[in-house]
Amino acid sequence: MGLFTKSKTALVLGGGGARGFCHIGVIEVLEENNLIPDIIIGTSMGALIGALYALYKDSRKVKDVVKEFIDDPELKDIEETFRKDIEEENALEKIRDGLKGVRNFLATSRLGLDKVSFFQKDFLKEKFEKDFGDKKFEDLKMKFYSVTTRLDNSSLVAFSQGPLLKPVIASATIPAVFKPVEIDGGLYVDGGVISNIASDIAFYAGADNIFSVSASSSRCKNQFRNGYELLEFTMYLRAKEMERYKENFSDFLLEPDIDMYNWFDFSNFEKIVNLGRARALSHLNELKGVFKGRNNKSGIRKSFYKTFRAKIEMK
Repeated sequence: MGLFTKSKTALVLGGGGARGFCHIGVIEVLEENNLIPDIIIGTSMGALIGALYALYKDSRKVKDVVKEFIDDPELKDIEETFRKDIEEENALEKIRDGLKGVRNFLATSRLGLDKVSFFQKDFLKEKFEKDFGDKKFEDLKMKFYSVTTRLDNSSLVAFSQGPLLKPVIASATIPAVFKPVEIDGGLYVDGGVISNIASDIAFYAGADNIFSVSASSSRCKNQFRNGYELLEFTMYLRAKEMERYKENFSDFLLEPDIDMYNWFDFSNFEKIVNLGRARALSHLNELKGVFKGRNNKSGIRKSFYKTFRAKIEMK
């Protein structure tokens, strides 16, 4: 950054399924205080919300679009199905019986061994075609990166140019819930598989100041109601450990108090949005500081980059 060059601030929105609704509340607070990022990096739900904000630059419009999305009966079916599987008293017994139990467990979840995903159709594409269908990254009102996982070469891919729809829905394609997305011969799913908070992408994109928002749970547990809950928690631990590494690229990491919600709690939209808003308001001074370049960790980022280099492709 030159002496008379305006610094660039990046907003990094992490994945977390329904917990990612907290991003809307955070964006509302930023907007109300004229803290508008120059760059947005989004993973999973963070990609959907980030892309909508980069497109409309209006938090109210983003909120309306997402509310319409979660009102879909098929999405409610996901919530009911996974909630039933978690709360079902004999779910642990189903898994404990080995392969036969896993087969039964998956079958009752509509995730049979003969299926790749809960939805057999392009659900996300259908729902966001209206907003993103004819748009390109170049049409957006601010620079945006959609973070995805490419399955066929095991790499993290951040899209920032060309057609918008597929890269955004690929980033939000939760494995086994939605079908993988094909883009130019590659097969893509949720960016959170590799990087749930892609603060390093903001660094590679040239941001001077980096503000990240975590939408994952920070809970610790020593009791589990069933095998599904145990499996989900072990996957969460892996993602959380990666987040700790990525924190080194952020000047400030905001963690809304959303531990009580699961990734499929779509019916708690307003509550989760308000939790994001409340946490942003409680740290407003820190957020203003990031946008003004206070407590900048650029030196730490450069040092950390030398020792931690993920396999990343910028497109």
